[in-house]
Amino acid sequence: MLTIIDIAAQAGVSKTTVSRVINNDPTVTEKNRIKVQKVLDDTNFIASENARALRSSQSRTIGFITPFQMTSFFRNEFFREIFMGMRESFAEEDYDLLIASGKGNEDDAIRRFIYKNRVEGIMLLYSIPDDPNIHVLEDRGLPYVLIGPYCNEEGKNIVEFDGRQIMREVIGYYRGRGFSDIAFFSADKEFSGNIKLLEGFRMALALSGADPDKAIVRQGLNTEELIASAFSDIVASGHIPEVIIAADETIVRTLLSVMRDMDVDRTEIFAIEDSWINSYLGISSLDLDYRTVGKTAAGLMLDTIKDPARKQKVMLPYKIEIRERRRVK
Repeated sequence: MLTIIDIAAQAGVSKTTVSRVINNDPTVTEKNRIKVQKVLDDTNFIASENARALRSSQSRTIGFITPFQMTSFFRNEFFREIFMGMRESFAEEDYDLLIASGKGNEDDAIRRFIYKNRVEGIMLLYSIPDDPNIHVLEDRGLPYVLIGPYCNEEGKNIVEFDGRQIMREVIGYYRGRGFSDIAFFSADKEFSGNIKLLEGFRMALALSGADPDKAIVRQGLNTEELIASAFSDIVASGHIPEVIIAADETIVRTLLSVMRDMDVDRTEIFAIEDSWINSYLGISSLDLDYRTVGKTAAGLMLDTIKDPARKQKVMLPYKIEIRERRRVK
């Protein structure tokens, strides 16, 4: 079995340098880091080291990787409540939950969790198609639970809601009311959850007799500026949709502000992420108990730690909450 000494010999560096690379020490030169990392990856060294660590001791610690910086994360009710649900369930079993922002730095977060924190499993709050982070976790043999859909769900531990079915129900409701001009706004277009929602949106329009190619779709709306600009451009074109299905809480809040400023009140909004503002202003939305989502995901992780061979997909119950819009000046 390979040791740090073996890795050092293959990389042509000292064992101290190897240790520093493993622990993400910023004092390591980029040249040495690349050489050591290549040997680590080629030899699958992390998998064997992590396995030995987990066999020798239990950290009773779980890692949680989010797609946002911490300030944005805790402003979002959807993510905040999921986190609280997980933390409560893990605490009942004497587990700690560590959180890390992974957007663009998932590999570093995973390595930090494995080496520095010796986590027993990792929770992922999002994924992209054929996600390299999931491949890394599977190669390392580390238990993980994915919250949200994935492109290939076979053999995965997943907690999710059926985005395609939700879209069929939402589109069916608005088409039943006589609306034909329905738009879809989302943030990160590479996230599997948004991809499946858009697929469901197009399929539902087609099934209802509408032309999905004529529907207004705006993706990549990751900031308030982009959201406001997208809606302003639509208004300037003279083609204002009757309904906008918004896949993100920030999109809902920004649209409400921009529509008020532009004196546009004929467009209805449906929110995929529910929050207090929807109840207060009468915004129709998906009603999903986010804290229960977190508790369910935590339970699945604890089961997986006890039985790593067990794989399960849990489909979450939901309902469509139709509300009467309040007009606030």
